[in-house]
Amino acid sequence: MSSEKSLYDFIDLTPYIRWNNLSSADGYYAGDELMLLRDAFDFTWIAMEMESGYQGEWIAVFYVDNKWCLANGYFGSCSGCDALEAEGYEVWLGNYLKNVRAFGKKEDAIEWLETTDDLAYETYSSYRPKEVMLRALKLFHFPFNEEAGSG
Repeated sequence: MSSEKSLYDFIDLTPYIRWNNLSSADGYYAGDELMLLRDAFDFTWIAMEMESGYQGEWIAVFYVDNKWCLANGYFGSCSGCDALEAEGYEVWLGNYLKNVRAFGKKEDAIEWLETTDDLAYETYSSYRPKEVMLRALKLFHFPFNEEAGSG
C-alpha cells in the first residue's frame, strides 16, 4: 500500500550497536532476544515484552534519533526454531534489525498500527503484538517537548 509506506521508513540500527557491551563469553541463546536488545542499544525503551512460554513472539517499542520505532519477532526453544540461537547474535543483529519500522511522529505509528493487519507471526496464538504496541504508544509521554527535541 502506498499510503501505508508513506507513514514510515525502515531504519538500519546496526550503526547503533554497542558491541563492547555484549556478552561474547556466554553469548545469547533462544529466548534472549529482549535481553540482547537491551544490552546492544542505549535507546529510550518504551515497551519490551515477550510472550511467555518456551516459544512465541516478542515486541520492542523505542525512540531513537527523533524516530518512534517498532520491532517484533519470534523466539523458539532451540537452535532449530530460534533464529538468534541458530545464527548467533552478531548475524541476528545485522540481519534482523534492518527491518525496524521508524516513524517521524508517534501519531503516525499509532495510525499505522490501527490500520494495518495484525503483526502476529502465529495466527493461532492469543498474543497480539499490535495491541501491545498500541497500548504502549498511547500511554507513553515524554517529559519534554518531542517536537523541540530538547530535554
